[in-house]
Parts: sequence; structure tokens; C-alpha cells
Amino acid sequence: LLLRNVAEIGDGPLDVGLALQHLGPPLKLGGISDPLPARMRTGVLWRVSPTFDAGFDLVAPVDQDPYMSVGVESRLPASRLGSTKPWTASVRAGFDENRTRGVEGFTGVSAGAGLDFSSLRFDYAWLPFGDLGTVNRITIALRFLRPEWDPTTNSAAKCLSIIERDPTGCWTREYSPPMRPN
Repeated sequence: LLLRNVAEIGDGPLDVGLALQHLGPPLKLGGISDPLPARMRTGVLWRVSPTFDAGFDLVAPVDQDPYMSVGVESRLPASRLGSTKPWTASVRAGFDENRTRGVEGFTGVSAGAGLDFSSLRFDYAWLPFGDLGTVNRITIALRFLRPEWDPTTNSAAKCLSIIERDPTGCWTREYSPPMRPN
């Protein structure tokens, strides 16, 4: 369940979400049965400005105590630097209370950065795990074009669309101009 623009706080809208996860019968393998790790998750996303987001999640698993996560992201579009190229640089930071459980030392925080070009994205994240060491995550993502299906002709249409996730985490679709037949 996602409620967009629930309220306006300052200059930015507030989104609220709720999810019930891992519901269903237990998993069975042979004669052994194991219940799914059901949990309720609720979250708030405050789009403080077009270039800054702040989020808060509260997770309530059935098999452990509830925990919270917070995070922020700041984006710098290339247009602010005078570039006509469609890229964006991002800096992120967060804290996940669940990662602090059972681990001694500095843990729970994360920091990262990313570069988003229109069809290519690079992301880096740094996560300390106390006495266990540090994790460095690197992601390279590609956005592909795919033909749109035209139900009236039962064939691929003469235009392409890009399905991607926008900075707020929602899936969006952008259309390109129609292609001319050969």
C-alpha cells in the first residue's frame, strides 16, 4: 500500500507506505516444516526538495523485536553545473538498527555515492560491520529499451519505452518517439 503526497511538510510532499511481507503457509521439505518470517513494514519518504529525500522505516518481524532505519539522499543534477548532458550525482547516508544486533563495534551506519547517466548507473556503498569488518558494495545497472506490445495488432508497437525506478523508488515509464518503419 502506498499513499503519495499524504501531506506537505515545508516545500516537499510526504509519502507513506505499508507492506505485509512473507505471508503464507510454512515451507515444507520432506517431513520438516518451517514458518515464513512474516513481518510488517511501514515507511515514510519526505521529498524535502527536488534534490533531497529523507526516509524512515519501521519493521516489526514476528520472530524478533521491531527495529527502525533512517536514510537521506542528496542529488546534484548535471544541469546545475551548466551541463546539457542528462546525468545526476548522488550522495547517501543511513542507519539500520537491525544491523547492530549481535555485532560488537561500529556498525549500523552506511554511506554511499552514485552516478546516474540516462541508461547507465554506478553506485557505491560502504557498510561497517564492527568486529566483522567492512563491506563495500558496487552496483552497475543498465536500463534497456523494450518494444511496447500493441494489443490491437497483436505485435510490437513502433515505439520503445524505458521502465525504470525514479529517485523516490517508484517505477516509471518513459516513451521514446515512434520509430519509422523501414
